[in-house]
Amino acid sequence: SHHWPTWGRDNVEATLRNQRGLYRYVHDQTMRQANQGATMHEIAENIGEPDFAKIDFGVRDYYGTLNHNSKAVYQRYFGWWDNVPANYHQLPPADASKKYVAAMGGTDKALAIGKEAFSEGDYRWAATVFNHVVFADGENELARKWLASTYEQLGFQAEAGTWRNIYLVGAKELRDGNVDTATLSSGNANVLNNIPAVDLFDSMATRFNPAKMRGDGGIIQFNFPERNEIVSVDLNRSYIFPRAGANANAAGQVTISRIDFTKLLTREVTPETLVQSGAMKLEDKTGLMAMLFDALDPVRLQFNVVTP
Repeated sequence: SHHWPTWGRDNVEATLRNQRGLYRYVHDQTMRQANQGATMHEIAENIGEPDFAKIDFGVRDYYGTLNHNSKAVYQRYFGWWDNVPANYHQLPPADASKKYVAAMGGTDKALAIGKEAFSEGDYRWAATVFNHVVFADGENELARKWLASTYEQLGFQAEAGTWRNIYLVGAKELRDGNVDTATLSSGNANVLNNIPAVDLFDSMATRFNPAKMRGDGGIIQFNFPERNEIVSVDLNRSYIFPRAGANANAAGQVTISRIDFTKLLTREVTPETLVQSGAMKLEDKTGLMAMLFDALDPVRLQFNVVTP
């Protein structure tokens, strides 16, 4: 689907055969090496490519790569850990980078190591070194520029468009900062109104921030009469668990239309306004509704618009 159309029976059969073979290759070769004890990163480095990739450009690394696809296969079976004990509970990047830079002899020496690697064309190692300096000191403009230049070189050499774009965007952000871009929001009213209520609350659960939770919680029931939907939400100090249907143990009741509930989610209206207008009926002596909404992070259902 990421390539030009293919015409002709023989060509179509060859294309499908090689696509099938490609996925079989990356799966089986990943598992073969994993069963021999190779780690995820070792497999990715040594996965190679099938013989027909030399003549069929439809299976080359133009969109995605066997390198990172093999990692996905590995993770499907073994999880994120590569079986190296040192990698099981690593320091966070910023903490580790400060120690790496100190071990190299300080910022100036670390930059010198990175520059030498860059001049020798060893861009992967240069990126690792400069990245440690940037994570150790995000305000170091010289390190940011060197890392940006290194990313550009890696991008220029990448066969995969995805890899190239990631490197070049990283370079741009290092130089210009993270500039807000135009976005399309999938959190608009039309989308939210048409999601089944229990699924909508499942999505809300991923925005629940325990640090914002005030109170012990309880069960609150949401009724959406015009849609004949009822969702009971078990509100805990650490999570929310929605279930479709009524709950006899509910300590609070909310009756509201889905359209008005969407307005609540997007903060277009306040609960007080809806109660006063009669659009929302609230029976909630323990304040569960306020606890729930106060503990939700803002809506961030959106994706960037990619422009030339």
